[in-house]
Amino acid sequence: MSVDLDRIAAEIGQSAGFDISPRGVTPRPSPQLDAMLDELTDADVPALSTRLHGERDAMAAFVWLRGLTRVGTPSAQQAVDAYVVRLRDEDPWPGSFPGRAELLRYVGRGAPGQD
Repeated sequence: MSVDLDRIAAEIGQSAGFDISPRGVTPRPSPQLDAMLDELTDADVPALSTRLHGERDAMAAFVWLRGLTRVGTPSAQQAVDAYVVRLRDEDPWPGSFPGRAELLRYVGRGAPGQD
């Protein structure tokens, strides 16, 4: 059974907190959100990827990326890779912190221009 991504989106607005440090952005524990993300499967990857690519809020995009990395399947990794290419080509949140660089660091790709 597929997870209701609208429920996750609603939970993002209520409980997604992040700690910000010079080493990057770290999600604060949120048992309810974490439980929903843990339910995601490979069947959810296309919908997660669609949400991620359409997301206009950097912190919500961070949660969708977390979902994909938790799924951890080859198709989830392909979705992350495709998003990384997009982030390297364009910055959806110019001047925002956290923003593009922090999302790239989260998935282990470094900031734009770094490898």
